[in-house]
Amino acid sequence: MSIWDLPRIVRRNWPVALIGLLTTLLAGFWIVHRPGVYYEQVNVIFVLPDTPNRENPLQSGDANLIRTAGIVARLVSNHWTGPEPVSDSATLLGQGVRHGYSVRLPNSGGQWAYNFDRPQLSVEVVGGSPGAVGSLLTQVLAKVNATLTTLQNDEHVRESLRIQTRLSPPLSSVVYVTGSRIRALAVTEVLGISLTLSAVLAVERRRRDRRPERPARVADTTFQPA
Repeated sequence: MSIWDLPRIVRRNWPVALIGLLTTLLAGFWIVHRPGVYYEQVNVIFVLPDTPNRENPLQSGDANLIRTAGIVARLVSNHWTGPEPVSDSATLLGQGVRHGYSVRLPNSGGQWAYNFDRPQLSVEVVGGSPGAVGSLLTQVLAKVNATLTTLQNDEHVRESLRIQTRLSPPLSSVVYVTGSRIRALAVTEVLGISLTLSAVLAVERRRRDRRPERPARVADTTFQPA
């Protein structure tokens, strides 16, 4: 079978080709008209108290402050079972999440060498409406502060020596994201057509396998008297 036989094979298996093309068109229509998501991101910075004092075991130096931020991120995100993003540029949207949140300690290193050099957490929230995103972000930030308070309560830290948090930026904004519909449509159509052709060829192959073999022609060896 050559590429020139493909039109003839498609015509012979037109029901399969028609179903594949209709499915591809419907998938493309769904991709184009699929609503976007709302996204908000804010940084939670861990700040030392103004009065230097070593009585708080959680904040004796920047390294311990970063570790404290990492512990808080782990405790707040204990629901997360997916892989950790390798790059800071990887967002919830890039991972295909349409509803949820993430709290992570930014990694300025790479895949093979982690480097956590900032006592701050990156909080991301995605949802179906601005109100849902704002409400979820408020809940997550409250959980971050409550977890930090619990850690310091366990260490019996005095109020004047406690680590505080600040938001950066102080006022974040919700962004509506739709992605590139043209690229998504192009990829969907290419994949759909490829899968349709694969299905047509598979059906054609099964049809040929089921076709009974023609008996071999046997030469006539009957003796004819002279």
